[in-house]
Amino acid sequence: MNVYIFFHMNLMFSSVPESMRTELVRRCYTPLLDLAEEGCFPLGIEASGLTLELLHDCCPRWVSRLAGLVRDGACEFIGSGYAQIIGPLNPASVNMHNLRLGNSVYSSLLGVTPRLALVNEQAFSPGLVPLYRAAGYTGIIMEWENARQAHPHWEHHLQATPQRVAGTRGESMDLLWNHSLPFQQFQRAVHDEVTPEEYLEGLRNRTGTDAALCLYGNDAEIFDFRPGRFCTEPELTGRSEWQTIRDLLCAVRALPGVRPVLPSQALKNTMPQRPALLHLESPAQPVPVKKQAKYNITRWGVTGVDDTGANTLCRRLARHFAACEGKNASDRPDSPAQSGHDSLWKELVYLCSSDFRTHIVPERWQAFRQRLLAFYETHMPHMPAGDALPATCAVPPQRVPAANRLLTLETPHTAITLNRNRGLAVQALRFGGVNTLPAAGTLALGTYDDMALGADFYSGHVTFEMPGEPKATDLVPVVPRITETARTIRVETQISRAPLLLHKSITLYKDTPRADIRYRFGAPLPAGSLRLGYITLTPQSYDRRTLRYATHNGGTEPEEHLLYGSSTDHGRAVSFLVSASCAAGMTEGTAEFGDARHGLRITLTGDSAAALCMVTYREASPSFFARIMFSLQEVDDTSRFVNGVRKVIPAPCFSFSITPYNR
Repeated sequence: MNVYIFFHMNLMFSSVPESMRTELVRRCYTPLLDLAEEGCFPLGIEASGLTLELLHDCCPRWVSRLAGLVRDGACEFIGSGYAQIIGPLNPASVNMHNLRLGNSVYSSLLGVTPRLALVNEQAFSPGLVPLYRAAGYTGIIMEWENARQAHPHWEHHLQATPQRVAGTRGESMDLLWNHSLPFQQFQRAVHDEVTPEEYLEGLRNRTGTDAALCLYGNDAEIFDFRPGRFCTEPELTGRSEWQTIRDLLCAVRALPGVRPVLPSQALKNTMPQRPALLHLESPAQPVPVKKQAKYNITRWGVTGVDDTGANTLCRRLARHFAACEGKNASDRPDSPAQSGHDSLWKELVYLCSSDFRTHIVPERWQAFRQRLLAFYETHMPHMPAGDALPATCAVPPQRVPAANRLLTLETPHTAITLNRNRGLAVQALRFGGVNTLPAAGTLALGTYDDMALGADFYSGHVTFEMPGEPKATDLVPVVPRITETARTIRVETQISRAPLLLHKSITLYKDTPRADIRYRFGAPLPAGSLRLGYITLTPQSYDRRTLRYATHNGGTEPEEHLLYGSSTDHGRAVSFLVSASCAAGMTEGTAEFGDARHGLRITLTGDSAAALCMVTYREASPSFFARIMFSLQEVDDTSRFVNGVRKVIPAPCFSFSITPYNR
């Protein structure tokens, strides 16, 4: 059995104050190089280009030592990009520049261009595969356990050797497994939570069954150092944990049938002659992530102190820089203009770092917030960071007579019926170019035989759920105002239902099949789950055997997922603490929802918040239940609220257009 180990280094570690970085190097990174230098066990070391730059600033000798060890073959360097960013949450332009800038730092400081990449936070999407390939990588490291959970039909032996991972358009690359359960067992042994004998016995039971096994593939910062992130962190015992690691690795090396190798050697030695081509993603889990279910994509997208606000500004900047880059495409790569543009991308990639979006300490958050807002205001003065509704403009709701509860607006291309007793929820939406049946709308109680679906299911509405509190919605009687121009018809209203205070508008266009829905919130919200823009499909309008959704998760091409036969519920809570289990990044601001012939295309407007996309699908007699929705806020263990609310970066509106696609 080929056994390998690698350590992930991150000097941007969210819960470590900058003042403690020198101590972290002394306690964690220097012993790691000592271990590699002794040569008792071949090691892989992974770090971002940013971590190497920070290390070069504070400890240049450390970087020189690492470069020498890599050059001499005493350890292997594994790449990841300039900053630790979550690929499926960032536009393709950011991901491409992150990989390119990372390679530049690796070459400059270490003299290497790595061919093996660790997927950041093990957050994978197939759209990343062609980007890694274009950056010169030939293989990636991804976790086995969560990918297998989404594909229970996979045979167990697939984890015993490397395989191939599929991209969006037929591309593929080598796939080396990181094994989450074994690395947590290794961690427990080092932290004295299990005895070395118990750990080694578990390892003996695996010899002969696996051709390759990753002993540990996680943080270096958790050994002989406690950042204080969790109250359950094991206490330091006084014995050096790096000495314990050394002893464990020597004991592993002595086991019969075990061959310690570098990660790339494990890939080369054990790759099957005909590896399986695997899709790690699935309709129910479009973005697999590391370890337990709480580590899903919402962790860096819509939780933290204000992930939504930070991601919104970063995506706007990415669009702006990409547009400028397109205009200057004729510039030579070494021209001053291109060099200046590189510095902008480097700063943006830094601001996209995942560590600003989880357990960040308050002083680092404040510094990040100020830096992001200053950078944004310098380069995006034409688009203000916030667009909040004044808290005094809400119109008191009035009961609408039953005979007048439905309001229909029509253009030559579009017809929409709105329920004035339900906050202008969409009763029916029709596009003339699709068919005469409603494309989406409200499904009334009794549509399904299943009691679990015994309710009214609306479209176009807002829901907000707080822990231990009744759900708040905008499904209240409203008094709408209608305005018409030569090009549009718009209906709008104000809704005030604690804690929701919002302005809502629906706009139809006379010259094209299109309906826009726009929400502007007048006050920050407390801890809770904010979902909006629901679109519930009318089952009779679609072929359920080809029903699918498609959106971008960090790549240049949309990723399509067939829903038929699946049970998909991205918004399902993991626990009382974690309010959602999955989402899609929607990183280029578009999503499609429908069947192979026709359906709906959702496009975020330029000033819209960076929402995550969530899909629900289940087979339900007599047909199916399918809806798409968007999340601007969820709750998990990283959530932090200032004065009871999260929105400390000015948040814009949420706005999107719905248009038909017809193939």
